[in-house]
Amino acid sequence: ETLRLDKDAPSNATVYQAASSSGEPDAGTPAAAQMLSAIKQQVMADPSKAANFIRVQPLTGDGGIKGYRVYPGPERAAFGAAGLKPGDVVTAINGVPLNDPGQALQLLHTLTHASSASLTIDRNGVSQSVNVSASP
Repeated sequence: ETLRLDKDAPSNATVYQAASSSGEPDAGTPAAAQMLSAIKQQVMADPSKAANFIRVQPLTGDGGIKGYRVYPGPERAAFGAAGLKPGDVVTAINGVPLNDPGQALQLLHTLTHASSASLTIDRNGVSQSVNVSASP
C-alpha cells in the first residue's frame, strides 16, 4: 500500500509566530506559553488533534512499561517549545511514574486543569526535568 500526500495542497495547520532564530519558540517564553495554551484548548475540544502535535509510543522493559517515547507530530513547533526532543522518553509527570497505563490515563485527566507540568525525561540515557507551562 502507498499513501501519497499532496505537498502543494493547502494546509489547515495553525501557524504560530516563532520567538527564536531556529524557527521554533523558545521553551519558557511568553510566546511558547501562549502557543501551548492554544494547543491545550484545541486538544481539550477535540482530543484527536493531539496527534498533530505529539506522537507517543510506550516503551517496555523488565516486564512492564518504563515510560513513553515521544516524537513531534506534523505541527512540530509546539514540540520544541515544550523543551522536548524527538526520541525523549517521558518517565514521570509531576513526580508520578508512568509505569502503569491506568495511572497514566488518570494523570492525564488531572493535567487538563493544570497550567504547568514537570516532566522527567530520559534523553540519551540521562534523566532530566523539563517544565512545561501554558499561560492561563
